[in-house]
Amino acid sequence: MDEQLIALYRRHVATAFDRGLRLAALVEQKAGRAADDADDTDQTRAKSTCWLAPIGAEACSQG
Repeated sequence: MDEQLIALYRRHVATAFDRGLRLAALVEQKAGRAADDADDTDQTRAKSTCWLAPIGAEACSQG
């Protein structure tokens, strides 16, 4: 009986550890995507406001 409880406990701990690793990987992946999306948004915003700049202004030469 003790061996079965120990095996069950180890399985439970291993499952919790695995879930923790998967969650950490997911959070890291989402953080990377959020940073990439922010960069893309900034570039899009710069391009979309280009028409507001006077002709020949440096603001339009970014894209």
